[in-house]
This record gives sequence, structure tokens and C-alpha cells, in this order.
Amino acid sequence: MRERSKSGITSTPKSCRNVTRSRYRPSDSGPFNHAFARLLRLPYFDPLAKLAASLEGLDGVSAEDRTFLDERAARLAKDYDRLDFVLPFGVIHGDASIGNILRHRDGHAVLIDLDGFSLAPREWDLIQAAVFYDRYGWHAEADYAEFVHRYGFDLMNWPGYDTLADLRELMMVGLAGTPGAHKRTLRAGVRQANGHLSHGWKPEELAALLTGVAAAGRTR
Repeated sequence: MRERSKSGITSTPKSCRNVTRSRYRPSDSGPFNHAFARLLRLPYFDPLAKLAASLEGLDGVSAEDRTFLDERAARLAKDYDRLDFVLPFGVIHGDASIGNILRHRDGHAVLIDLDGFSLAPREWDLIQAAVFYDRYGWHAEADYAEFVHRYGFDLMNWPGYDTLADLRELMMVGLAGTPGAHKRTLRAGVRQANGHLSHGWKPEELAALLTGVAAAGRTR
């Protein structure tokens, strides 16, 4: 059983934490031991609870539109429960996009906004890149192809892609309609522009960072 919070993130019950910890062993390197210990306390990502919370917080939506969104969410919840994930369950960033990459002064890419770190099917860390390319045209074909090549998996070839993409889009609708969304959109736009221009973002760097996140949570 998972304990669900209002934020949409579920945590591991106390009775299960020893079982969770027994699946992992820290490495021999001292600094990594502390980081790994933190990973053992990561919450579970529950997209359906997160979606429900975002739709509840919608501002200025008509009764008709709210009914449509609620019915859409209910259909996607049923489809999501039937998904057969193929990537290993493990650590995800939770909001993996180019807007959350900055370039360090020494030149390497750094992943920011770590408050979404959680445990989930790793397909979740690939959905934004796919949706931004496939549905919005925000990524060029060559950039997405390089991302897929570097990560080693094309989410768009997975049978569950459309369901995950639809769910992610509906979550974006919920976020856009909450109070303060315009300020968040502005900040995200600035970060995304910085990712392309000031920081020289490259698609292979996002893929490399995500594979690093995945590797951090593998069993030894």
C-alpha cells in the first residue's frame, strides 16, 4: 500500500520501508553513500493523484469544461492502469525538459529543479521530450533523433505512448489553469530560452543526464 498526499506524490508506508531499503546497497564511495541514502527515502510518483489535484485547482473554468476535463481524466486513468511499462521502475527526475538544464561554468550540463525526484516507471522522464517534438513542434526532428540515440529508447515506438502523452498534456492543462500559472509560464519560457541560447543546450546532454539519474537508482 502507498500513502497518498494532497500533492499527488505517494510515500512508502513505514511497514514497507525496510523492504524498500533491502533492495539497494550503497556503493563503497563515501560521498555517494549519503546521496544513495536519500534515494532510499524517495516518494512514489502518482500521476493520477497529481492530475486530480491540478484539475481541482483550476481557476475560471466553466461547469461544462470542468465536466469535460473530469471525464477525460477518468478515461485516461483507466487507460493508464492498463499500461505495460517496458523500462525498469526506478528513480526519475519528474520534470525532465530542456528548461531544467543549465550549463555549469566549466561547460558540463546540470539538471535543476530536483523537487520532483521520485520512484516511477522511467518512461515518465522521456514523455516531455517526445510530446514537445511530436505534438508541439518545439524540438526539431534531428534534435529528438539525437535524444533517442543517446538515451537508447524511443518512447514514441512504445504502444503506451499515446496514453502517456494524453495524460501529460492534461496535466499541463491543469497546471496552466491554476493561480500563478502565468508567472510560472514566464519563468519556464525564460529557462527554455536560456537552455537553447545562453547555455547551448544539446539533446544528447539531456539524455546523458537522464541515464545518469536512472543509473543512480539501480540495484547493485
